[in-house]
Amino acid sequence: SILGMLQIGPLTKYFFKASITDRGYNWRAAISMFKSHPLFGIGVDRYAAYFLQYRSPKYPLIFGYTQTVTNAHNVFLEIFATAGIFAGIAYLAFSAFIGFRAFIAIKKSQGREQILVTGIVAGWIVFVAQSLISVDSVVISIWGWVLGGAIVGLSLISDSKEQIIPGGRVPKFARSTPKRAKGEASSFRGIVFSLLFIALCLIVVPMYRNETATARFAQIQAPTDPGGKDIYRSIAQKTFDQPFLNPNYKESIALTLAKNGYGPEAISYFKKTIASDPRNTNSYSTLSIIYENLKSPQEAIPYRKQLALLDPYGAENLVSLEKDYLLTGDKSSAIAIRDSIVAMAPGTDVAKRAAALITK
Repeated sequence: SILGMLQIGPLTKYFFKASITDRGYNWRAAISMFKSHPLFGIGVDRYAAYFLQYRSPKYPLIFGYTQTVTNAHNVFLEIFATAGIFAGIAYLAFSAFIGFRAFIAIKKSQGREQILVTGIVAGWIVFVAQSLISVDSVVISIWGWVLGGAIVGLSLISDSKEQIIPGGRVPKFARSTPKRAKGEASSFRGIVFSLLFIALCLIVVPMYRNETATARFAQIQAPTDPGGKDIYRSIAQKTFDQPFLNPNYKESIALTLAKNGYGPEAISYFKKTIASDPRNTNSYSTLSIIYENLKSPQEAIPYRKQLALLDPYGAENLVSLEKDYLLTGDKSSAIAIRDSIVAMAPGTDVAKRAAALITK
Protein backbone atom coordinates (compact mmCIF):
# COMPACT_ATOMS: atom_id res chain seq x y z
CA SER A 1 0.00 0.00 0.00
CA ILE A 2 2.81 2.42 0.91
CA LEU A 3 4.66 1.64 -2.33
CA GLY A 4 1.43 2.14 -4.24
CA MET A 5 1.01 5.60 -2.67
CA LEU A 6 4.50 6.42 -3.93
CA GLN A 7 3.58 5.25 -7.48
CA ILE A 8 5.56 2.03 -7.20
CA GLY A 9 4.25 -1.50 -7.74
CA PRO A 10 0.94 -3.15 -8.70
CA LEU A 11 -1.22 -1.22 -6.19
CA THR A 12 -0.38 2.17 -7.74
CA LYS A 13 -3.73 2.42 -9.54
CA TYR A 14 -5.58 1.94 -6.28
CA PHE A 15 -3.56 4.13 -3.90
CA PHE A 16 -1.70 6.75 -5.91
CA LYS A 17 -3.28 10.20 -6.14
CA ALA A 18 -2.04 13.20 -8.09
CA SER A 19 -1.98 15.19 -4.85
CA ILE A 20 0.86 12.98 -3.62
CA THR A 21 3.08 14.39 -6.36
CA ASP A 22 2.15 17.87 -5.18
CA ARG A 23 3.07 16.90 -1.63
CA GLY A 24 6.55 16.04 -2.81
CA TYR A 25 7.22 19.79 -2.78
CA ASN A 26 6.12 19.90 0.86
CA TRP A 27 8.42 16.99 1.75
CA ARG A 28 11.43 18.52 0.03
CA ALA A 29 10.80 21.83 1.80
CA ALA A 30 10.70 19.98 5.13
CA ILE A 31 13.99 18.25 4.34
CA SER A 32 15.57 21.63 3.53
CA MET A 33 14.27 23.05 6.82
CA PHE A 34 15.79 20.12 8.73
CA LYS A 35 19.13 20.52 6.98
CA SER A 36 19.23 24.20 7.97
CA HIS A 37 18.05 23.59 11.57
CA PRO A 38 19.10 20.00 12.39
CA LEU A 39 19.32 20.13 16.18
CA PHE A 40 16.06 21.67 17.35
CA GLY A 41 14.21 22.36 14.10
CA ILE A 42 12.47 25.54 13.06
CA GLY A 43 9.98 25.39 15.93
CA VAL A 44 6.94 23.24 16.59
CA ASP A 45 3.95 24.21 14.43
CA ARG A 46 6.10 26.71 12.49
CA TYR A 47 6.19 24.95 9.13
CA ALA A 48 3.99 27.61 7.50
CA ALA A 49 6.27 30.40 8.71
CA TYR A 50 9.25 28.88 6.86
CA PHE A 51 7.64 27.21 3.85
CA LEU A 52 7.81 30.24 1.55
CA GLN A 53 11.53 30.54 2.18
CA TYR A 54 12.33 26.86 1.61
CA ARG A 55 9.87 25.96 -1.16
CA SER A 56 11.15 24.97 -4.59
CA PRO A 57 11.43 27.72 -7.24
CA LYS A 58 9.11 25.57 -9.37
CA TYR A 59 6.34 25.59 -6.76
CA PRO A 60 5.02 29.15 -7.37
CA LEU A 61 5.16 28.61 -11.14
CA ILE A 62 2.76 25.68 -10.72
CA PHE A 63 0.54 26.78 -7.83
CA GLY A 64 0.85 30.56 -7.90
CA TYR A 65 2.92 33.05 -5.95
CA THR A 66 0.48 33.44 -3.07
CA GLN A 67 -0.04 29.72 -2.41
CA THR A 68 1.45 28.44 0.85
CA VAL A 69 1.38 25.25 2.95
CA THR A 70 0.98 24.84 6.70
CA ASN A 71 2.22 21.25 7.11
CA ALA A 72 4.74 18.88 5.56
CA HIS A 73 2.00 16.27 5.01
CA ASN A 74 4.37 13.65 6.40
CA VAL A 75 4.38 13.25 10.17
CA PHE A 76 7.97 12.00 10.33
CA LEU A 77 9.36 14.83 8.18
CA GLU A 78 7.19 17.35 10.04
CA ILE A 79 8.71 16.37 13.38
CA PHE A 80 12.28 16.36 12.07
CA ALA A 81 11.79 19.77 10.40
CA THR A 82 9.98 21.50 13.26
CA ALA A 83 11.43 19.82 16.37
CA GLY A 84 14.85 18.63 15.22
CA ILE A 85 16.82 15.43 15.18
CA PHE A 86 16.32 14.43 18.82
CA ALA A 87 12.52 14.60 18.62
CA GLY A 88 12.58 12.94 15.20
CA ILE A 89 14.70 10.03 16.38
CA ALA A 90 12.50 9.67 19.47
CA TYR A 91 9.39 9.45 17.26
CA LEU A 92 11.07 6.90 15.01
CA ALA A 93 12.12 4.89 18.08
CA PHE A 94 8.55 4.86 19.42
CA SER A 95 7.24 3.68 16.06
CA ALA A 96 9.96 1.03 15.70
CA PHE A 97 9.30 -0.22 19.24
CA ILE A 98 5.58 -0.62 18.53
CA GLY A 99 6.39 -2.43 15.27
CA PHE A 100 8.74 -4.78 17.12
CA ARG A 101 6.17 -5.49 19.83
CA ALA A 102 3.56 -6.06 17.12
CA PHE A 103 5.67 -8.88 15.68
CA ILE A 104 6.02 -10.41 19.15
CA ALA A 105 2.28 -10.07 19.90
CA ILE A 106 1.31 -11.88 16.69
CA LYS A 107 3.91 -14.59 17.25
CA LYS A 108 2.79 -15.25 20.83
CA SER A 109 -0.94 -15.45 20.08
CA GLN A 110 -2.81 -18.39 18.56
CA GLY A 111 -6.11 -19.18 16.88
CA ARG A 112 -8.92 -16.61 17.16
CA GLU A 113 -6.77 -14.48 19.45
CA GLN A 114 -4.10 -14.22 16.75
CA ILE A 115 -6.72 -13.04 14.25
CA LEU A 116 -7.80 -10.31 16.69
CA VAL A 117 -4.21 -9.22 17.38
CA THR A 118 -3.42 -9.17 13.66
CA GLY A 119 -6.44 -6.94 13.06
CA ILE A 120 -5.23 -4.46 15.67
CA VAL A 121 -1.74 -4.49 14.14
CA ALA A 122 -3.22 -3.93 10.67
CA GLY A 123 -5.10 -0.90 11.99
CA TRP A 124 -1.89 0.54 13.40
CA ILE A 125 -0.07 -0.08 10.09
CA VAL A 126 -2.79 1.91 8.31
CA PHE A 127 -2.15 4.75 10.78
CA VAL A 128 1.58 4.67 9.96
CA ALA A 129 0.87 4.52 6.22
CA GLN A 130 -1.36 7.59 6.25
CA SER A 131 1.23 9.38 8.40
CA LEU A 132 3.57 9.27 5.42
CA ILE A 133 1.28 11.36 3.22
CA SER A 134 -0.98 13.27 5.60
CA VAL A 135 -0.98 15.67 8.54
CA ASP A 136 -0.90 14.67 12.21
CA SER A 137 -4.67 15.02 12.62
CA VAL A 138 -5.79 14.80 16.25
CA VAL A 139 -8.73 12.51 15.45
CA ILE A 140 -6.54 9.99 13.61
CA SER A 141 -3.55 10.28 15.93
CA ILE A 142 -5.60 9.42 19.00
CA TRP A 143 -6.59 6.10 17.46
CA GLY A 144 -3.08 5.49 16.19
CA TRP A 145 -1.60 5.75 19.67
CA VAL A 146 -4.47 3.81 21.26
CA LEU A 147 -3.79 0.96 18.84
CA GLY A 148 -0.05 1.27 19.48
CA GLY A 149 -0.59 1.07 23.24
CA ALA A 150 -2.88 -1.94 22.80
CA ILE A 151 -0.20 -3.70 20.73
CA VAL A 152 2.46 -3.13 23.37
CA GLY A 153 0.09 -4.28 26.11
CA LEU A 154 -0.86 -7.45 24.23
CA SER A 155 2.78 -8.26 23.56
CA LEU A 156 3.63 -8.05 27.28
CA ILE A 157 0.93 -10.44 28.49
CA SER A 158 2.62 -13.32 30.26
CA ASP A 159 2.65 -16.68 28.49
CA SER A 160 2.10 -18.52 31.74
CA LYS A 161 -1.52 -19.24 32.60
CA GLU A 162 -2.83 -20.03 36.00
CA GLN A 163 -3.19 -23.78 36.21
CA ILE A 164 -5.49 -25.27 38.84
CA ILE A 165 -4.28 -28.55 40.31
CA PRO A 166 -6.34 -30.99 42.32
CA GLY A 167 -7.33 -29.53 45.64
CA GLY A 168 -7.85 -26.03 44.24
CA ARG A 169 -4.26 -24.92 44.83
CA VAL A 170 -2.40 -22.69 42.34
CA PRO A 171 1.15 -23.71 41.41
CA LYS A 172 3.81 -21.46 42.89
CA PHE A 173 5.13 -20.38 39.46
CA ALA A 174 1.69 -19.25 38.32
CA ARG A 175 0.83 -17.03 41.27
CA SER A 176 0.51 -13.34 40.53
CA THR A 177 3.09 -10.90 41.78
CA PRO A 178 2.25 -8.89 44.91
CA LYS A 179 0.07 -5.87 44.27
CA ARG A 180 1.37 -2.38 44.91
CA ALA A 181 0.43 -0.99 48.28
CA LYS A 182 -2.85 0.93 48.23
CA GLY A 183 -1.33 4.08 49.73
CA GLU A 184 1.51 4.09 47.21
CA ALA A 185 -0.91 3.80 44.28
CA SER A 186 -3.14 6.57 45.64
CA SER A 187 -0.16 8.88 46.10
CA PHE A 188 0.99 8.26 42.53
CA ARG A 189 -2.48 9.01 41.15
CA GLY A 190 -2.62 12.20 43.18
CA ILE A 191 0.66 13.45 41.73
CA VAL A 192 -0.44 12.69 38.17
CA PHE A 193 -3.81 14.36 38.69
CA SER A 194 -2.15 17.46 40.19
CA LEU A 195 0.23 17.82 37.24
CA LEU A 196 -2.60 17.46 34.73
CA PHE A 197 -4.73 19.98 36.63
CA ILE A 198 -1.89 22.52 36.67
CA ALA A 199 -1.37 22.02 32.92
CA LEU A 200 -5.09 22.54 32.37
CA CYS A 201 -5.14 25.77 34.35
CA LEU A 202 -1.91 27.30 33.02
CA ILE A 203 -2.03 26.27 29.36
CA VAL A 204 -5.32 24.85 28.14
CA VAL A 205 -7.62 27.40 29.78
CA PRO A 206 -5.73 30.48 28.45
CA MET A 207 -5.58 28.95 24.96
CA TYR A 208 -9.33 28.31 25.05
CA ARG A 209 -9.93 31.89 26.14
CA ASN A 210 -7.74 33.10 23.26
CA GLU A 211 -9.81 31.14 20.76
CA THR A 212 -13.17 32.35 22.06
CA ALA A 213 -12.13 35.98 22.65
CA THR A 214 -10.69 36.32 19.14
CA ALA A 215 -13.84 34.82 17.61
CA ARG A 216 -16.05 37.17 19.62
CA PHE A 217 -14.04 40.22 18.59
CA ALA A 218 -14.35 39.30 14.91
CA GLN A 219 -18.15 39.23 15.26
CA ILE A 220 -18.45 42.70 16.82
CA GLN A 221 -19.92 45.34 14.55
CA ALA A 222 -17.62 48.36 14.41
CA PRO A 223 -19.42 51.30 16.12
CA THR A 224 -19.70 54.76 14.62
CA ASP A 225 -20.23 56.94 17.72
CA PRO A 226 -17.14 58.22 19.61
CA GLY A 227 -18.02 56.43 22.85
CA GLY A 228 -18.55 53.13 21.07
CA LYS A 229 -15.26 53.51 19.21
CA ASP A 230 -13.37 53.91 22.49
CA ILE A 231 -14.99 50.75 23.86
CA TYR A 232 -14.18 48.92 20.61
CA ARG A 233 -10.53 49.97 20.84
CA SER A 234 -10.44 48.80 24.46
CA ILE A 235 -11.82 45.37 23.53
CA ALA A 236 -9.29 45.09 20.71
CA GLN A 237 -6.44 45.97 23.07
CA LYS A 238 -7.60 43.48 25.71
CA THR A 239 -7.97 40.71 23.13
CA PHE A 240 -4.61 41.46 21.51
CA ASP A 241 -2.72 41.46 24.83
CA GLN A 242 -3.93 38.05 26.02
CA PRO A 243 -1.12 35.69 27.11
CA PHE A 244 -0.20 32.84 24.74
CA LEU A 245 -2.15 34.46 21.89
CA ASN A 246 -1.17 32.95 18.56
CA PRO A 247 0.59 35.52 16.31
CA ASN A 248 -1.83 34.63 13.52
CA TYR A 249 -4.68 35.73 15.77
CA LYS A 250 -2.84 38.96 16.51
CA GLU A 251 -2.59 39.54 12.78
CA SER A 252 -6.31 38.83 12.32
CA ILE A 253 -7.19 41.42 15.00
CA ALA A 254 -5.05 44.02 13.23
CA LEU A 255 -6.65 43.11 9.90
CA THR A 256 -10.14 43.49 11.37
CA LEU A 257 -9.24 46.95 12.64
CA ALA A 258 -7.88 47.92 9.22
CA LYS A 259 -11.05 46.77 7.46
CA ASN A 260 -13.18 48.77 9.89
CA GLY A 261 -11.26 52.01 9.31
CA TYR A 262 -9.07 52.02 12.42
CA GLY A 263 -5.90 52.73 10.44
CA PRO A 264 -3.47 53.96 13.13
CA GLU A 265 -4.47 51.16 15.51
CA ALA A 266 -4.15 48.56 12.75
CA ILE A 267 -0.66 49.77 11.82
CA SER A 268 0.39 49.66 15.48
CA TYR A 269 -0.93 46.12 15.94
CA PHE A 270 0.68 44.88 12.73
CA LYS A 271 4.02 46.19 13.95
CA LYS A 272 3.52 44.53 17.34
CA THR A 273 2.64 41.27 15.58
CA ILE A 274 5.85 41.45 13.57
CA ALA A 275 7.80 42.18 16.76
CA SER A 276 6.39 39.05 18.41
CA ASP A 277 6.67 36.93 15.23
CA PRO A 278 9.30 38.27 12.79
CA ARG A 279 8.27 35.64 10.22
CA ASN A 280 4.61 36.58 9.98
CA THR A 281 4.49 37.13 6.22
CA ASN A 282 0.82 38.17 6.18
CA SER A 283 1.59 41.08 8.51
CA TYR A 284 4.45 42.30 6.30
CA SER A 285 2.27 42.07 3.19
CA THR A 286 -0.80 43.76 4.69
CA LEU A 287 1.21 46.51 6.35
CA SER A 288 2.90 47.23 3.02
CA ILE A 289 -0.49 47.48 1.30
CA ILE A 290 -1.75 49.89 3.97
CA TYR A 291 1.22 52.21 3.47
CA GLU A 292 0.86 52.00 -0.31
CA ASN A 293 -2.84 52.92 -0.04
CA LEU A 294 -1.79 55.86 2.13
CA LYS A 295 0.53 56.99 -0.70
CA SER A 296 3.62 56.30 1.42
CA PRO A 297 5.71 53.90 -0.69
CA GLN A 298 8.86 54.84 1.21
CA GLU A 299 7.24 53.37 4.35
CA ALA A 300 6.21 50.20 2.50
CA ILE A 301 9.65 49.44 1.01
CA PRO A 302 11.33 48.12 4.22
CA TYR A 303 8.46 45.69 4.77
CA ARG A 304 8.45 44.59 1.12
CA LYS A 305 12.21 43.96 1.33
CA GLN A 306 11.88 41.90 4.51
CA LEU A 307 9.05 39.93 2.93
CA ALA A 308 11.32 39.22 -0.04
CA LEU A 309 13.82 37.63 2.35
CA LEU A 310 11.13 35.40 3.84
CA ASP A 311 9.58 34.65 0.45
CA PRO A 312 12.40 34.88 -2.13
CA TYR A 313 10.18 33.49 -4.91
CA GLY A 314 7.23 35.77 -4.18
CA ALA A 315 7.10 37.52 -7.55
CA GLU A 316 3.90 39.45 -6.75
CA ASN A 317 5.59 41.03 -3.74
CA LEU A 318 8.61 41.88 -5.89
CA VAL A 319 6.39 43.57 -8.49
CA SER A 320 4.92 45.74 -5.74
CA LEU A 321 8.43 46.50 -4.48
CA GLU A 322 9.44 47.51 -8.01
CA LYS A 323 6.46 49.91 -8.15
CA ASP A 324 7.41 51.41 -4.78
CA TYR A 325 10.97 52.01 -5.94
CA LEU A 326 9.71 53.76 -9.07
CA LEU A 327 7.35 55.95 -7.03
CA THR A 328 10.24 57.04 -4.82
CA GLY A 329 12.49 57.76 -7.83
CA ASP A 330 14.88 54.86 -7.25
CA LYS A 331 14.88 53.54 -10.82
CA SER A 332 18.12 51.55 -10.50
CA SER A 333 16.70 49.46 -7.67
CA ALA A 334 13.48 48.99 -9.64
CA ILE A 335 15.47 47.69 -12.63
CA ALA A 336 17.32 45.23 -10.39
CA ILE A 337 14.02 43.91 -9.06
CA ARG A 338 12.62 43.65 -12.59
CA ASP A 339 15.61 41.63 -13.75
CA SER A 340 15.29 39.22 -10.82
CA ILE A 341 11.59 38.64 -11.60
CA VAL A 342 12.28 38.01 -15.28
CA ALA A 343 15.06 35.56 -14.40
CA MET A 344 12.87 33.83 -11.83
CA ALA A 345 9.73 33.43 -13.96
CA PRO A 346 10.63 33.99 -17.62
CA GLY A 347 7.70 34.28 -20.01
CA THR A 348 5.06 34.44 -17.30
CA ASP A 349 2.41 37.12 -16.87
CA VAL A 350 4.08 38.46 -13.75
CA ALA A 351 7.40 38.82 -15.60
CA LYS A 352 5.67 40.72 -18.41
CA ARG A 353 4.05 43.08 -15.92
CA ALA A 354 7.39 43.68 -14.23
CA ALA A 355 9.05 44.45 -17.57
CA ALA A 356 6.24 46.79 -18.61
CA LEU A 357 6.61 48.96 -15.51
CA ILE A 358 10.06 50.22 -16.49
CA THR A 359 9.13 51.14 -20.07
CA LYS A 360 6.36 53.47 -18.95
